[in-house]
Amino acid sequence: MIELNLPEVPTTERLHQQVDILLSQIQTQDAATLSRVKPFVADLATVSEKSAQRIIARDYSFTSWSKLIEFAEQQKTSSADRSENHSEVQSQPVFATDQIACEFLRLVVLVYSETENADPLRFTQAAELLEAHPEIRNESIHTAAAVGDVERINQWIAQDPALVNQRGGHHDWEPLMYAAYSRLPLCSTLEAGRVLLQHGADPNAFYLWGGQYCFTVLTGVFGQGEGGPERLPEHPDTEEFARLLLSAGANPNDSQSAYNRMFTPDNLCLELLLEFGIGKTDKNNWLLRSEKDREQLEAHPEATLHYQLCHAIRQGFFERVKLLVDNGADLTQRQVESERQHRPLEIALLCRQQVIADYLQSSGAPEPEFDDIDHFYIACMGGDNATARALLAADPELITATEERIPGVLAQAVDVATPEALSMMLQLGFDPNAYDMKTALHQAAWNGDIKRLEILIDAGGDTSVRDYYYFASPMGWALENRQTAAVAFLEKCKMDIFTAVAQGLVAVVAEQLADDPSKLAHRFLDYRPNPDAFCPHDGCTPLAFAMRMNRPAIVELLLDHGASTDWIDDEGVTLRSLLMDWAVQADYQSIVQRLAN
Repeated sequence: MIELNLPEVPTTERLHQQVDILLSQIQTQDAATLSRVKPFVADLATVSEKSAQRIIARDYSFTSWSKLIEFAEQQKTSSADRSENHSEVQSQPVFATDQIACEFLRLVVLVYSETENADPLRFTQAAELLEAHPEIRNESIHTAAAVGDVERINQWIAQDPALVNQRGGHHDWEPLMYAAYSRLPLCSTLEAGRVLLQHGADPNAFYLWGGQYCFTVLTGVFGQGEGGPERLPEHPDTEEFARLLLSAGANPNDSQSAYNRMFTPDNLCLELLLEFGIGKTDKNNWLLRSEKDREQLEAHPEATLHYQLCHAIRQGFFERVKLLVDNGADLTQRQVESERQHRPLEIALLCRQQVIADYLQSSGAPEPEFDDIDHFYIACMGGDNATARALLAADPELITATEERIPGVLAQAVDVATPEALSMMLQLGFDPNAYDMKTALHQAAWNGDIKRLEILIDAGGDTSVRDYYYFASPMGWALENRQTAAVAFLEKCKMDIFTAVAQGLVAVVAEQLADDPSKLAHRFLDYRPNPDAFCPHDGCTPLAFAMRMNRPAIVELLLDHGASTDWIDDEGVTLRSLLMDWAVQADYQSIVQRLAN
């Protein structure tokens, strides 16, 4: 049975203070705050007090500020009554039905977030929460939509027809959005979607992720994305629900839906968008950061079908390439988001997709226009040692020029080139630790490719280095993609103390402390790149990190070595206090006794 682990609601005075603090942190561009609020705010420059109140309400799993304040006042009154009657202190936490319903709506939908994992376990947890608290079915039209309860939806709309497009719930979405993104096990929300549309629900409802990316109702139905189809499954009635929405007027130029489905070879999404009228000149409907001013956003200049064509070529999805070319995707235009803005045929040749290249040539694609860097790249990816060395002899700066144009060239080689070609590139002088947000080792670990991991490590690849975005080591990437053999291999390789802590490798932590006892006081920030970006673990010492990772054996080892418990978190709470609360809750009695002495 799922246990609710929601934060305790403070006094109304403290809640108002939190709103003021949040607004101040947004105004001063605090990185942690911006990362926290970005999924809920379209424009960070214009966050109002009302918006800040909604964000604070969500922090406590309330759907609105007024309900949060009402609950806080009730708690205050209940506490005063118990004190007056000399009653015992309440041992079990009390949750409002609104809180439970809000938490259910958080868990039951697909999540595309920097701060929450796309883990299908959340859908099971939502089902358990619903079973334990069936009363939340009646809490709002939003919960009714998420569970596919047509009868209750009709009852809500009969009471107030405006509710059909009323935003609410954890994500402040319309009911149709919850129906589209819900993945409650053994449940379809198709009929709920149909009823909502019949009553006037907007088929083009959306939320703007980070102020840039438009996630529509249709996007929710198609699901998937960078997290993959297992973590972000499509709706159980994908085609019928998508047709329902498109027939009701959903915009077929849904570039986010097309993007989320472009990582797998299935063409259902594109086939439906084409059937309902996406045009060859329709542009991607997300925003790009301006090259002149990275704080400014501007319209994406590339056609959706052309963008999809270029990606399909790179992936080797021949059937998708034919589908797009047959429907007018432009073979003469250059791709906007690429190192040198290549045209489709050039991309096919650079990616060694010869069958696709032959097809594009027969379809009238213009002849490629390559420079020496392109020729060198093709020779490297193809393992053509003679040509690569001849080009390098003519221009000794070619490796540097190639790495500058394509910072992730070695990571691309991990995906495209043979192991022999990868070895050749390293022998030519490519840097095994070059960064493009990640290293080639990260890519090999993600792929679970032990052979290429060995090649990179033998050439000097550093298995302890962390990527620029998730701040994870190659082992972290292998773990994320469930590459168990690669994880086992990397556990025998170089790692920093925080990776060893996260993995619960007691012997490795002990060995590192024996070599350098000062690591007890190191911070997570000391081990990662891109220090201007926010990471919730930055201030953690190994001891604090071990607690967060729930590694009691590591905690005891670190305490044995004299780790300080004086560390203070962002709320001003000491590590000793946090450790005690954690150990008591988890029933780690040996740690409790040590801290009590």
